[in-house]
Amino acid sequence: MGKTVQPTLLHSCAKASSASELLFRVQYPNSRHRRALFLGLDDAAADLIRSQPAIASQPVYRLAADAPNQLTLSDERGTVGHLEALISAHDLVLMVSTNASQDQAAAGIYDTARSHNIMVNWIILHQQPGRRPQVANQIFTKDPDIIATTIDALRIGDL
Repeated sequence: MGKTVQPTLLHSCAKASSASELLFRVQYPNSRHRRALFLGLDDAAADLIRSQPAIASQPVYRLAADAPNQLTLSDERGTVGHLEALISAHDLVLMVSTNASQDQAAAGIYDTARSHNIMVNWIILHQQPGRRPQVANQIFTKDPDIIATTIDALRIGDL
C-alpha cells in the first residue's frame, strides 16, 4: 500500500540522455553557443546557406568542385582547406544539399566528423535516391526555409 509509482517520463527520460546530448536540446540563459561548420554540398546549397541573415558573419564552405570526394573545402573568398584541418575548431556540422550528386562525399564528411565526436545535421532539399549516412539529424524537404529554422533551433546563428 505504501509503494509510490513514478510516471516513466519523469524518471527514465531524465537519465536516458548523456550530458553531451543535453547540451544540444536544452536552452537556458547560460547555455553555450555552438561553433558550427556550414557546408553546402553544391553551389545552390552554399548560396542558400549564405542567404541566411542569422549567419551573415560566418564562413560558408563548399566542396571543391575538382575533387569533392577528397573532402577539400573552399569558402566564398576561394580559400581552400581540407575538412580534417577545419573541423577541429567546430562542434557541429550543418550540411545542405540540393541534389544527390555529392551523397558519397557526405558520407565521408560524416565519417570525419564522427571521428572527432562532432554532431552532423544534413538538410536534404531533394528526393533523389542516394547513400544516406546515419547522421544525427536528416531533414528531407523541398522547403529551403527550414535552414533558418534549423539554425535557430541549434543555436548556431550569429550572437
